[in-house]
Amino acid sequence: MKKIILYIFLILILAVVIIKIFIGKLFINVEIPYYNPIYSLNFNNEIIGVDIEIRKNTTIIPKTVYITSYSTIYNNIEPIEIEYGEKMNLDIKGYYCFTNLTGNKTPTECKNLKHEVMNEIDNIKINTIEIHGGSLIGETGDLVYKGEYQSNITNLINKKGNYSIKINLSHENIDSDLYFRLKVI
Repeated sequence: MKKIILYIFLILILAVVIIKIFIGKLFINVEIPYYNPIYSLNFNNEIIGVDIEIRKNTTIIPKTVYITSYSTIYNNIEPIEIEYGEKMNLDIKGYYCFTNLTGNKTPTECKNLKHEVMNEIDNIKINTIEIHGGSLIGETGDLVYKGEYQSNITNLINKKGNYSIKINLSHENIDSDLYFRLKVI
């Protein structure tokens, strides 16, 4: 029995070494429900709908094997229309949702911003913003800006057109992307 356990242990170590040498890091993506956060995007002092992709990374073997569980929230949002030259300011907040049915606050999955009990996440790091588009006749994949997040995007969008915007943020072991569309008229 000890030999079998030793062989299994050696095979696992060999598998980790092979993964580390040839792949670097191995991410296993699975759709597992978990108590995902929800985010609100305030555009020029008005909360707008966003599509959200949330990924929670769990380390199995440090610096080698990770399991990524994900959740996607689609809000079927219409583009925000704004006049050319008008200021465009963004403010993002995140929340964890709880239920209070039994008298005890219990974590639950967030689907929208109308939960009865929500706690704001105070350690969100907004990493990058990516803006594509610029065409007057429809959305395009043309890259307008990709880089450090800026809350005032007025100077990044310098002509009329249709734009899609992606904002990447992270906190704890969660990485999220927020998507929305903008029509500058």
